[in-house]
Amino acid sequence: MKDLKEAKHQLKALLLLNNIRNEGTANWSKKHLRWLTELILPHPAQQVVLQEQLQTIEERIRRLERLSGHRATAE
Repeated sequence: MKDLKEAKHQLKALLLLNNIRNEGTANWSKKHLRWLTELILPHPAQQVVLQEQLQTIEERIRRLERLSGHRATAE
């Protein structure tokens, strides 16, 4: 959970640095994640960082789901 929270914080910092704010749905909903994947940042290097951060968040979400599944079967 800590790793996921940190990744989300880093992504939010990148968006704030570029003065990008989501006026729509709650953070981290499916709609919000889709909006993030459709963003185009002004500099190509920033776009790469955005893509990497989104991938990190998705990987950490899947990892938590796997670990939660293992925990449930162990109990």
